[in-house]
Amino acid sequence: MPEPTATNVGSMPGPTAVAGQILLRNTLMRGDIDPKTQQIIVKQLGSVLPGRPVAAGTTADQRTASPDDLALLIPSAAVTAAGLDPAKVTSPPPPVLWTSAGNQLLVLLAGIKTTVTTGIVELTIPVSCDQTSDTTVTVTFVTGSAERPTGGLTTTEDHPRGDPVIVENWHEQLIAFAWNTL
Repeated sequence: MPEPTATNVGSMPGPTAVAGQILLRNTLMRGDIDPKTQQIIVKQLGSVLPGRPVAAGTTADQRTASPDDLALLIPSAAVTAAGLDPAKVTSPPPPVLWTSAGNQLLVLLAGIKTTVTTGIVELTIPVSCDQTSDTTVTVTFVTGSAERPTGGLTTTEDHPRGDPVIVENWHEQLIAFAWNTL
């Protein structure tokens, strides 16, 4: 793991902040918009940026995130899912140590990756323990697609894919962590 330097150390924005930045960037890139109009757009978007509550019984405007946008969101979402405050965590985030029934698993937050294909989102989580050393576990989510919509439902397998020692001992925690990250 590289040592932090002045260029790669800083607080990590939370997933809500990153999502807001993505939404704003994508909106401003949709045309040739002069600075005055951009200010109006920023002011108008304030009430619909992620993290703002939607009144019960109503819906928010449809929002989409590209695979590249999701890749930007996952690192800070993983930090939040690990129980850390992204505003207080330096980048790259530190590993976290899970302990359960005398077992320990080191989860390497900085290496979590996302792969998005049609109807599938995969989170690859690098982990390490005494029995396996460094390895990865993959949690796959079936999300549906435009051609095969699932009505907002997403599902995953009952065990992630990876080293059997880790998967058998940590499947519930890894799946819960992946759900919270996604």
